[in-house]
Amino acid sequence: MKFYTTDTEKQAIYYRKEQKVYEYARKFFKEMVPYLNWRPYYINDEILPLYCFDETEEIIRSLTQGKDTYITGGALEMGERQFVIRIGLDTQNDRLSPKLKRTIRHEIIHYVLWLANHKNKDDELDFWCYCYVFDGGAYESLTSEDQNKYEMFIKMYDKHLKELVENQRSYAVDTVIRCLDEKNIEMEEFEKVVKQCAADPYGTYNMTF
Repeated sequence: MKFYTTDTEKQAIYYRKEQKVYEYARKFFKEMVPYLNWRPYYINDEILPLYCFDETEEIIRSLTQGKDTYITGGALEMGERQFVIRIGLDTQNDRLSPKLKRTIRHEIIHYVLWLANHKNKDDELDFWCYCYVFDGGAYESLTSEDQNKYEMFIKMYDKHLKELVENQRSYAVDTVIRCLDEKNIEMEEFEKVVKQCAADPYGTYNMTF
């Protein structure tokens, strides 16, 4: 790690904060993986390609390139099957703010959906739905069709799935999202699917729509 500051205390703050980021990120990664890990593939929840960087370095790089914005975090595809998550840290304090925690969740959601070959871009329905479940702060616009589906999802999630215990909810959520992906469906019919998933979450994998 290259520091643009020689302030020893700021460097110490950075290293403490970095360890907190890694701890929080690993914990959230393990929380989300089961939502996708019951399909016929396996995601190793011990391997998380995440690293931190000094925001000061990013700001200086942006300024030297004549830019007026800089990136505080990102999920980057590298080639066909490689991925890296970058999280920017400041050295004002070593606290993980709510904003920083949300950034971490946001980028890990990208990564887990990418591993599972789900729609994982900022403007895609699957990503928005999982951001709702995990408060990941999706922000790019959906198409009007996907926006309607997303609104159906959040209504039915809050009504029927939110209060399920974690291991049941993880099975049901993916099936509900898959239903929205695979079928043009009206609210009444969709609610029947969601109710079925809530009543028998472990039997949802073989559902056809």
